[in-house]
Amino acid sequence: MIEPFVFSIWPGLLGFENVAIGVLRIILGYLWLKYFWHQVNPWVNSVGVIISGLLIVGLGTQLIALILTIIGGRNILHNKDLTSDYWFLVTCLSASFIFVGAGLFAFDLPI
Repeated sequence: MIEPFVFSIWPGLLGFENVAIGVLRIILGYLWLKYFWHQVNPWVNSVGVIISGLLIVGLGTQLIALILTIIGGRNILHNKDLTSDYWFLVTCLSASFIFVGAGLFAFDLPI
């Protein structure tokens, strides 16, 4: 039987995947917080800040990620300049949390 090989420079770091997911979740929550903080509509502002805060804390991560993926997809369609690339990356990162889960430093349990 042939053993599968993992070609990695530092194979010991592969055990820290939950830490990396947790750090990415906090960074993504910060990006969405900045977006919602500058909204003109006070209702969108307050709901968005709550949603971003829940993502940062890691509570209901998969549902919040689904909501933010839909909002990010709308932003991709409405922005046709260089910011659409930014929104594409943010939306892909948001969509990845639907499948990956919350990671470390979260109050959420993976489903």
